[in-house]
Amino acid sequence: MATGQEHHRAQFLWNELGFSKLFDRMFYSAEIRYPKKDIRFFEAINSRLSIGSGECPIFFDDQPEIVAVARQAGWDANPFVSALDIRQLPRLRHLWASG
Repeated sequence: MATGQEHHRAQFLWNELGFSKLFDRMFYSAEIRYPKKDIRFFEAINSRLSIGSGECPIFFDDQPEIVAVARQAGWDANPFVSALDIRQLPRLRHLWASG
């Protein structure tokens, strides 16, 4: 999970809202020291996770400028308006397939 939060809010999301039960790790702006609107935010995550040029992390955001920056960093970045955006992403459709 990647978010543009400060330390206190990030810890609230992780511990109180239970994001720790849904994700292996959270990367957030205050920890990385770059806002999500800065390509270095995504490059830092690529480096920390050893993401190579052949890999393409899936990412959703409601801000088109952040989607564009994530794409520049090699991510499969997609606009988010509703949960339907996630359900319709071809790379994730197998998660909802029945039988």
